[in-house]
Amino acid sequence: MIESTGMIKIGFTFTNEFGYTFSSESQLEIFDGYDELTALGEQFDTFLRQIGYRRNGTTVFMESINDEEYDFLANALKEYREGMKED
Repeated sequence: MIESTGMIKIGFTFTNEFGYTFSSESQLEIFDGYDELTALGEQFDTFLRQIGYRRNGTTVFMESINDEEYDFLANALKEYREGMKED
């Protein structure tokens, strides 16, 4: 018989650049053979998908870029999309 090793509670909150706030809270029962870190990772992965971050397996899209590069790419994408609307 699989036995419970306890309960954990985890929550995430994110406010985007437009001031919209997204929150998620879960209470999970952990069983033998299933560790807390795996459960936490799965909940975080679900939250990232819900707020619009694309996932590729176990990595966040473009996680290797720094803040300066991210700002550059975000601005370039915004300008590109604005240009597409004008065409």
